[in-house]
Amino acid sequence: MNKKQIGRIGENIACKFLINNGFEIIDQNYQKRIGEIDIIAFKKGTLHFFEVKTVSRETFNTNNNAFKNRNHNPEDNVTHEKINKIEKTAKIFMKQKGFTDEYVQIDLLTVYLLSVNLESVLDENKIDNIAYTIKYFPNINF
Repeated sequence: MNKKQIGRIGENIACKFLINNGFEIIDQNYQKRIGEIDIIAFKKGTLHFFEVKTVSRETFNTNNNAFKNRNHNPEDNVTHEKINKIEKTAKIFMKQKGFTDEYVQIDLLTVYLLSVNLESVLDENKIDNIAYTIKYFPNINF
């Protein structure tokens, strides 16, 4: 399974998590030239812009240099530059959709896919049989 497929599975799991926790999904994979926002959701008067980082158990078992250090966490890949791009893209979204920036935050979801054989998942939307853990980091604005 390639990185893009793993990312899609992670985003679908993240959407399910958000819906189960009272969020309304407004948009997914919102793209502009400056950047992309994985998930845009609304809850209790606040507009949330989510970055989703996904890793699989199989990723940790490869010889990939990025994962030789067992202390690596997907949240470590969220840089100031990435957050700045999300902020700029969020401003474009809000202007287009008529939102103000009074109640807005950028959040991070990390998804750890624990399934032993992700190759058996043929459809990224069929996430019910995937073992995973998810972490929510609210308001990561710097």
